[in-house]
Amino acid sequence: MSSSEVDKAEVTNKWDNDGHMKLCVALNEALIAADSSAAKQSEVIMASFAASNATFTWEGVR
Repeated sequence: MSSSEVDKAEVTNKWDNDGHMKLCVALNEALIAADSSAAKQSEVIMASFAASNATFTWEGVR
């Protein structure tokens, strides 16, 4: 398996049903807590991922 195939497999595994559920929870928390501040929303999203032991980066979420 090439390194690009390994990278794709890791991304696919990361964005499984559990990963998508964590994203939905994080987005909901951000919308409730941060109003319209994009900077605050990204902070809340990343804090939510950290609290659920997810290893996503901001670039991975965007």
